Amino acid sequence: MEEIIKNKKEIIITGNRIKLVSFTDQHLQDPHYLMWLRDYDIVKFINRREYLQKISFDDVKEYIKNIRASKRDIFFAIEILENNRFIGTFKIADIDIYTKKAGLGVLIGDKSLWGSGLASEAISLGIDFCFNIMGLHKICGGCIEPNTGMKKIFEKLGFSKEGHFKEHDLFEGRYIDHIHYGLLRKDYHH
Repeated sequence: MEEIIKNKKEIIITGNRIKLVSFTDQHLQDPHYLMWLRDYDIVKFINRREYLQKISFDDVKEYIKNIRASKRDIFFAIEILENNRFIGTFKIADIDIYTKKAGLGVLIGDKSLWGSGLASEAISLGIDFCFNIMGLHKICGGCIEPNTGMKKIFEKLGFSKEGHFKEHDLFEGRYIDHIHYGLLRKDYHH
């Protein structure tokens, strides 16, 4: 697993309609990426306060630099398989090599593709990679209560609801619940 994290700049995971590729400077420089991070409709469910401001390119560049240096995160661009079009990002986060668990997150920046199943496909590819290549034991994820799309994806992919945290997050000026999901390798049937 440590070798995979060390060589995270060279990963390509191919699915039916998309591929996850290591996030590069070309993705960072793509003007769509910064536009997505500045679009409230796209980032409102991410629950990162800095994204609710008009984030600067320098802030994004610093964030990517930190992820690249991290020994606990792998960051991917999601690209359409047929034309390599950059449509979003996928992250394996907080990788714990001792307990063999990690979290995940997905962002489909191209709103015209919302509801198309591409977020599910990206997460499914990530799950396969985490369990079958990295040898992880457990994958975790979470979302705020109003994010019905993400809740449906977790449930569709076999995640169990492990926690319901009351008024855990601040969203649009009010406290809302946070839902935590987990998936064990032995429970993943794909």
